[in-house]
Amino acid sequence: MLVFFEYQIENILKYCREQYPIEACGLLGGKIENGVKIVKSVYFAQNIAQSESRFDIEAKEQYEIIKKMRAKNEVLLGNFHSHPMTPARPSAEDRELMLDPNLVYVIFSLKDNPPTFKGFKVLQGEVGEEEITVKKVDYKALKSGGIMRQTEDGYFAVRLKVTGGNLTLEQLRGLEEVASRYGNGTLHLTARQGVEIPYIHIADLEEVIEKLKSYGLELGACGPRVRTVTACQGRSICPNGCIETQELAREIAARYYGQTLPHKFKFGITGCANNCLKAEENDLGIKGVCRPNWIKENCTACGLCTKICPVNAITLNQQEISVDYEVCIGCGDCVKACPFEAYRGEYGYSLSFGGSFGRKINIGKKLIPFISSKEKMFAIFDKTLEFYRKEGKTGERFYKTLERVGFAKLEQYLNEGEGENEGN
Repeated sequence: MLVFFEYQIENILKYCREQYPIEACGLLGGKIENGVKIVKSVYFAQNIAQSESRFDIEAKEQYEIIKKMRAKNEVLLGNFHSHPMTPARPSAEDRELMLDPNLVYVIFSLKDNPPTFKGFKVLQGEVGEEEITVKKVDYKALKSGGIMRQTEDGYFAVRLKVTGGNLTLEQLRGLEEVASRYGNGTLHLTARQGVEIPYIHIADLEEVIEKLKSYGLELGACGPRVRTVTACQGRSICPNGCIETQELAREIAARYYGQTLPHKFKFGITGCANNCLKAEENDLGIKGVCRPNWIKENCTACGLCTKICPVNAITLNQQEISVDYEVCIGCGDCVKACPFEAYRGEYGYSLSFGGSFGRKINIGKKLIPFISSKEKMFAIFDKTLEFYRKEGKTGERFYKTLERVGFAKLEQYLNEGEGENEGN
């Protein structure tokens, strides 16, 4: 059996029409699996005979094509040529050229409308038909599963799910193996901490996916669904961190990743006010914050906290400290710097909604400046996605929905029933 993909047939027929009334010709490269020949590349060649009834490929051109096949780890599967005005069956001259029992000889006839094609092989000196299968390519389905079409026909970039930007050494070895064996030996690191493996041929996709699974790697999400969760290193590694970002990223991914929505939806987690992960650029941004609570009995009124606060949210007046929480960015510098432990830091999360950094830049709006309960925060996440499913139109980004219906409607929806609000 010889397997083509639909786009290959379309390209061959286009070439045959371009060469009409001369016979078009070329070679077929690919791989053999369990006796099935799978075409990966179609190499168009010049018919130096310039004839309507026969073809001939110059030896030098054949050699150059074989070199290209070897560079792509392909084997020669057969050849093709067109019959501009006769049926798709071997002529007497065709039969004389069908000598190799390991090859398939494909004839495309332009006599009929639509054109027809058949495969032939040599078995014990006799020419017989070879079964041909044409596979359709569902590009939309592939994209939804993280497999994105490249500009070159038949090749895809395979996107992986990389929660929080973390991969193990074993997974990196797996990526190296897949990229070297099936791709072009390169990887692409995406803007959202993901990894894409380019130049994966459609004929190798199933094998690639199984190989990735063996290393604990999953395909990423594309299309109108919750995408890979991004996160910085967080408190366990970064001294500035206010929250455990990596653990939170895994929890969010386990709960929401891949869920279908009106459009793509991105969670982004940054561990502190430094905002390395740019929380407000995400549909739902999570920022770790520290709320400083003044302990009067420990305070010596030295004024260090007023000097170190980057936004002048702290004032000292007659031995009394005042913190303006409307101005405070939750960096926690005052808590860390005070030598007398005159502040108790309460750590939690600040949530912003409706960010986007695509064709239109939109900075997310901070609706919940501080929330300390992770459980209640997840309840807010649940309601946010419910709201988007209910109010969003197909193909409409979350910020567009909020612009259309108003942020007040989202705030009202989040505040319905049990939930935690500002100051809790």
